Amino acid sequence: MYAFVHFLRVVNEESLVNSLCKIRIGNLHMHANIARYTRVAAKPKAAANKVTAPTVKAPGGSNTYANVVTGAPHVMSREKTNGLKKISIACDENNQSSFPFALIGCYKDFRAISNTRSMCQGEGFFEVKPFYLGGLWVLLDFPSVESRDLFIQHSGIKSWFSELKVWHADFVVKERLLWLEVEGVPLRAWNHSTFKQIASKWGDLIFVDDADVTNRFSMRLGIKTTHAPLVFESMYVNISDVDYCIRVRELSSWTPNFLSGFKDEEDRDSVNDNNSRDEENEDDSSVHSVPDTYANENNVPVHSVPDTYANENNVLVH
Repeated sequence: MYAFVHFLRVVNEESLVNSLCKIRIGNLHMHANIARYTRVAAKPKAAANKVTAPTVKAPGGSNTYANVVTGAPHVMSREKTNGLKKISIACDENNQSSFPFALIGCYKDFRAISNTRSMCQGEGFFEVKPFYLGGLWVLLDFPSVESRDLFIQHSGIKSWFSELKVWHADFVVKERLLWLEVEGVPLRAWNHSTFKQIASKWGDLIFVDDADVTNRFSMRLGIKTTHAPLVFESMYVNISDVDYCIRVRELSSWTPNFLSGFKDEEDRDSVNDNNSRDEENEDDSSVHSVPDTYANENNVPVHSVPDTYANENNVLVH
C-alpha cells in the first residue's frame, strides 16, 4: 500500500524522511521517499514552419488525371446523401416485357385513374390494356401503331392528361401515391389544415380517409410524394406553446382498380347498336370528348372514389 502526503512548513526534508522511516505499525515498517515532480528547465526550441503539400481529391471518388488537375469540387452521390444502398441487377433482354406500341400518360387528377379502361372504351378504343406505374402515371398498351396514333391525337382524351408520350425503356416514375397513418394529433388541432401541414413534410395531401368518425387517435392520409425511402418518423409539434409527439408511418402504396365500362362482348355490341340508332335519330351530330360520367367542371370522374372525397378541397363532408 502507498499514499501521497503533502507536509507544510518543512525546514529539513532529510530529517522528515528519517523520522517517517522509523515509524512501525505492528509488524509493518514504514518507508518514505520524497516525490520528485520537478523537471530540469530546458531551453525552448523555435517551432519550425512545416509546410505540407495540399492533397487534391478527385470528385465522386474518381482518380482520373483530368479530375485531379482541374480540382473540381467533390459532389456526394445521391445514394450516399440519403443513406440508400445501390445494387446492380443484371437484366436479361430475352425476358424483358415488350410494349412496342405503348403510351405513358400522367393524369391531371388521381381520381380519373380508375376510369382509364371505361374512358378508352367510351371513345372506341376497346383493345387498350392499362397498367398502373405509380404516382399519376399509367401505361397504355395498344395492339397496333395505328390505334396508338389515333389515341394520342384525340383532343378529348388528351384533356385528361398533363403529359402523354410514347413509352421508352428508360422511363422512371419519381413520384408515388401512398397511405400515411398519423397518430397523436390533439383534439384541439384535429382539422384538415393540421393534417395538410404534417403531410407537407413528405408531399402533397390529396385525400383523407375519415370513415370512422369516432376515431380521434389516428388518421389515414393519402399523399403524392417524391420521397423514395419508407416514411417512418416521430416528431414533436408545438401547438399554443404545448409540445405534442406526432407519429407518422407509411402503411402502403395507393393502387387503383381499373373499372370496366363493358362486361362482355354482348354489352359492347348493344352499346354500339344504341349509339348507331341515336346518331340516326339526331339531326345535329357532335363528337363528345369524354362520356357523361366524366363531364364535371374539372374533368374529374367523381364516381371513381367515395362521395366523401368529391368536394373541391378534398375535405371530408359528414
